[in-house]
Amino acid sequence: GISLGVSITGTINYDVQHTLDDIFASPTAHQSANWFDHSSIAAKTASSDGNYAFPIRAVRLLVNSVTNGATVSFTILQGAR
Repeated sequence: GISLGVSITGTINYDVQHTLDDIFASPTAHQSANWFDHSSIAAKTASSDGNYAFPIRAVRLLVNSVTNGATVSFTILQGAR
């Protein structure tokens, strides 16, 4: 499993997204990847956490809007197997 944590200060609207596509297949593959919003960490405006219990290829934090001076910290932890 993968644990996710997003800590923010100020005003930020964000989504956590994942894809099953290989974003390293070409220099621009990440741009055409099929990104899905995390089921409980989408359109958030406060700190949040969640997880993935199934395999994914990549995860990203998409900032939709931000005000000057706001900060964000995105933490991803994968459990040992």
